[in-house]
Amino acid sequence: MAIIKAVRSHSGLKKIIDYVSRTEKTEGKYLSTHHCQIESAAQEMTVTKQMYGKETGVKSYHFIQSFPPDEAITPEQANQVAKDLAVGRWPDYEMVIGTHVDRDHIHSHIIINSVSMETGKKLHFSPVDLKEMKHRNIEMCQERGLSVPVKGQQITTNKPEKYMAILRGTEGHYKSYVLDTALAVSEAKERATSREEFIEKLEEQGYRTTWTDNRKHITFMDSEGRKVRNSNLTKTFKQDFSKEALIHEFRRNQERAEEHPRADTPAGNDHHLREEREAPAKDIMQGKETQLESGSHVLPRENHQR
Repeated sequence: MAIIKAVRSHSGLKKIIDYVSRTEKTEGKYLSTHHCQIESAAQEMTVTKQMYGKETGVKSYHFIQSFPPDEAITPEQANQVAKDLAVGRWPDYEMVIGTHVDRDHIHSHIIINSVSMETGKKLHFSPVDLKEMKHRNIEMCQERGLSVPVKGQQITTNKPEKYMAILRGTEGHYKSYVLDTALAVSEAKERATSREEFIEKLEEQGYRTTWTDNRKHITFMDSEGRKVRNSNLTKTFKQDFSKEALIHEFRRNQERAEEHPRADTPAGNDHHLREEREAPAKDIMQGKETQLESGSHVLPRENHQR
């Protein structure tokens, strides 16, 4: 089933919308909007704020809806599911939905303006709202014949262990935020060529990074304000996440980028590179044996038209 995650973004509207709509991630076609046009979405959202005199505070809300790699769903269908989920809950707000296909799993970014274009009401989002959003997400997956977890039964699924662990976290039985952080840091580490790019790639995944020269440790904070130190990741997953190890990896990535300039081409053209990016997640799961007690089951899909 799809996993919903709220992302705490510190980027401006234009920057985050530009990221969500990048051609190399959406192939220039897996995009949709509500109450705005993709070319002028950031400007239209800003005008709405100005019209109601609500230009301060939270600029937008960012959610990610991710499907596991083996889910039988097309990018077009995934984009529609994300749009239906967001519009169904906030019909009066401008939004942009970009479905990314550059990784091993399809996932959609949902950007919602913080001010309603109809009423001028400021959107406030709480943990209760996130819980209700996740519940509606499950309902929508059921309605579309997608895989859905049910409590009280054993897990029987072919999904990779990292997705099983994250899924278990959403059910409240397994605190997965440390694992989530490790996977995000590994993903950024494998692709960044500098400290600045590393921090930027983590921000794109919803993490705020505190890395200063006068502090021994790096601190990562997720969208819910939960903090994890790099030393904790090293101890927990038996991998080196120290500053020195990260900087060394950045240098190696830079050397590889110079040798292979097409390292970030779309997923369809770089299968071998996708396998390299998946390696950190596999290594993490091998370093940390996660015991999943019986408690969830993924129902077999019904006939689903692609």
